[in-house]
Amino acid sequence: MKSILLVAGFLWVAFLITSCNKNVEQQEAPLATDSLDTIGTQDTIVDSAASPVITQLIKTDTGIFRGITFGMPSEMIKSLEIGSQLEEEDSTFLDYIVNFNFPESAEVIYSLDNKAQVRKIEAVIYPEDKDSQKKIFDKLVTYYGNRYGKYSTEKDGGLKWQSSLDSLTLLLSKKDGQKVHDINLVFLPGKVTIEKGV
Repeated sequence: MKSILLVAGFLWVAFLITSCNKNVEQQEAPLATDSLDTIGTQDTIVDSAASPVITQLIKTDTGIFRGITFGMPSEMIKSLEIGSQLEEEDSTFLDYIVNFNFPESAEVIYSLDNKAQVRKIEAVIYPEDKDSQKKIFDKLVTYYGNRYGKYSTEKDGGLKWQSSLDSLTLLLSKKDGQKVHDINLVFLPGKVTIEKGV
């Protein structure tokens, strides 16, 4: 009889220890994910409401996109884009491949003026499939809606923000085809009236 009570007591203690460990792990889990908000060479923090995928793509809340602003010299872009693959460059642009959520990537093109300073930023995001395209697009709408407020809908179905916060026009659109499910982001300085083909 004593051995049965001893075994029952041992099992009860083991159960209590296991329950306590699970509660501690559940309480600590949100703290462990906070490190996902710190990205990039500058260790700046992206909006904590953004998903890890968007955080890795955007990299920082500083600047307009990935820490880059209009008028920034090309040499500074190169120092901020360390870790991204420089695909092509000439006197009018820098073209980077950013692997933000393997196998998903983005091509980021910094258009330069005659002083080798940023005049326009374009990003073409290559989601893995149509479902991923929708998720990333919706997360970008939420992120930029939080940052720039209300958007307008363009004739082609794309979205447009005109913001005095960063003095820019932002165009966000999807491109769909049989095998193509891209997302396009275009950042232009100031308020811009968009004509077909721009």
